[in-house]
Amino acid sequence: MRNPYSTELADLRDYLKAGYQAYDFAHLLEGFFDAKRGGVTPNWFDPNEPEARIDQLSAKDAKDFKDYAIYFFSDATAPSTAFFDYEGLVKRNTWLAHLTNDIEKIKYDGLECGHDDMYTLGLTTHFIKKDCKPGWNFAFEANSRDLDRAIRQKKYGEDIVLFQSAGVKAYHSGDEEHQIIFLGSRVEWFIPLHREGGNTFRILSSHSDRVVVEGEYDDVFGWVKKNYRQYFKAIAYARKEKP
Repeated sequence: MRNPYSTELADLRDYLKAGYQAYDFAHLLEGFFDAKRGGVTPNWFDPNEPEARIDQLSAKDAKDFKDYAIYFFSDATAPSTAFFDYEGLVKRNTWLAHLTNDIEKIKYDGLECGHDDMYTLGLTTHFIKKDCKPGWNFAFEANSRDLDRAIRQKKYGEDIVLFQSAGVKAYHSGDEEHQIIFLGSRVEWFIPLHREGGNTFRILSSHSDRVVVEGEYDDVFGWVKKNYRQYFKAIAYARKEKP
């Protein structure tokens, strides 16, 4: 039987599931002792190698250091575990929705472009992307409240890409959303939804500009689930194989 989860997805699952690790923030220890302990450091602490004996933090120091590290130093370079709480895996037949302002580019290139470092997924928009690199992307479950809110707010883009994929489900504390992290290079096909204003979307033929279906998002998604196999060749775009 085919394994529904890639090695990369399993690695991300294990990393996020393990959660916060003080070792990841060891470079902040000296600042923590200065700010929260009046500059008093334990005998074991070496500012030149702060990670060397970090497991010797007292229970009180460990708790306070976690609060200090996560809530005061969650910048774009902070570990993904500073932002995400692991919730589980979703199966590869799960319907997902990716919001975008680059619908035409995605129709041509697919969902391949993403963030290539699973350890810095918290604030990926802060990284300057000069080239398209295969990597991680974000979506919502296609019938979720978080998606409904993002559609109304146009939070991540005007248009939507519907597809089925496995992924890691995690709660992003900063965005206050349950998000699905997936590998775009693993998405074999997708269906673009073009926003026509408000909550109205339309699916165009992949071979012309003919409107195949139009309506509010819930109605269009319902139609896709019911009819995508029958209309697959007319509405779906396949991932392009790279040379």
